[in-house]
Amino acid sequence: MSIGQVGPWTAASAAADYTGDFALYPHHDAALRHCALRAAPDLTTPRDKKAFARQWSAWATTPPHRHTLTLATLAFGDHAPTSGTRTGTIAPPSRHSPTSPVSAS
Repeated sequence: MSIGQVGPWTAASAAADYTGDFALYPHHDAALRHCALRAAPDLTTPRDKKAFARQWSAWATTPPHRHTLTLATLAFGDHAPTSGTRTGTIAPPSRHSPTSPVSAS
């Protein structure tokens, strides 16, 4: 069965949300990589999304462990305080550099 306009990432993300099983979450996702960096700013992780997913699975080798690691990272990383400086190897793209002024227009 397939649903038009729904790809593998959307399907896996929806399945994780619906079932509450975050072992199903797409571990190459940019949101997860971003949250991992915010949760552990000194963490060094692969830049390549497939390599990141392999590393994630190596850290959490069973579905229950992947569920816990993924859910905790998404939850904490989304709310982690930022110091303004990121030392990890993955950072989300930004429209403004941290040192340039942001104009209010």
